[in-house]
Amino acid sequence: MTLNIGILGLGEGRSTISAYLRSEKYILKTICDSNEDLCKQRAKEFDFPHYKTNYQNMLDDEEIDVIGIYTPDHLHAEHVKQALLHNKHVVCSKPFLDD
Repeated sequence: MTLNIGILGLGEGRSTISAYLRSEKYILKTICDSNEDLCKQRAKEFDFPHYKTNYQNMLDDEEIDVIGIYTPDHLHAEHVKQALLHNKHVVCSKPFLDD
């Protein structure tokens, strides 16, 4: 079984793009960042043209099963909450709150 994944946050998320592109368990469906220039840079870097600049558009995509959250730490709780409210699985390897 493969799962479609979207990556949110292309600064930290950059390190996971190539792993998901090579994965046999995940299909990278889209990448997302509010910074369109960064989206274009990553799209060119990984030859992967499927990007969004609006998180809500990714949440609304019914083909996405999982969202990998790689945004700044203080945004994790809200991003995870929104993903779960949209029935998405979540990958988030950082804390939910800053100290």
